[in-house]
Amino acid sequence: MTQTNLARPQGLSRIDPALRDTAAALGVVEFSAETLSAERQQADRVAAERAAAAEAAGLGGVSI
Repeated sequence: MTQTNLARPQGLSRIDPALRDTAAALGVVEFSAETLSAERQQADRVAAERAAAAEAAGLGGVSI
């Protein structure tokens, strides 16, 4: 399947807009029962990499 609107992939169209944006930012473009575990692992890995990069940049523990 070709996604014609990559800013709003079809697999995420029925999800809350904030969750959809976060999922898209993490590279998760489609959810299905068969692949949810792998998608969660990918999202967790990306989130951990971003957290490590933020901590290395001295942004760890910063709250607004």
